[in-house]
Amino acid sequence: QKFIDARANLHSHGIGSVRTKLLTMQNTPQRGKLSMMVKSQDFKDILAQVLQASGGLLSQDISAQDRVNSNPKLEKLVEILQQHFARAKACGEKSTRAIIF
Repeated sequence: QKFIDARANLHSHGIGSVRTKLLTMQNTPQRGKLSMMVKSQDFKDILAQVLQASGGLLSQDISAQDRVNSNPKLEKLVEILQQHFARAKACGEKSTRAIIF
């Protein structure tokens, strides 16, 4: 179930969320089959690929690196704001504002 959650997070929240989930699984004591999976070479290979995909940063510091990683919703917000301010500049407006909730 935890691997399914990680895959779903990849599509909805970006690679940073998956990175956090996998590192938490690795750093938290597991029991049963999950313990065997986390210790497997396949898990280590997946984790290495996720760490590389999250900016090529191999650090396993969850909190610091996840602030840097992309988030699809934040990327879209940046795109929308850039378009807003570019459009205002093209129209010759001296000032414009955006409110984000």
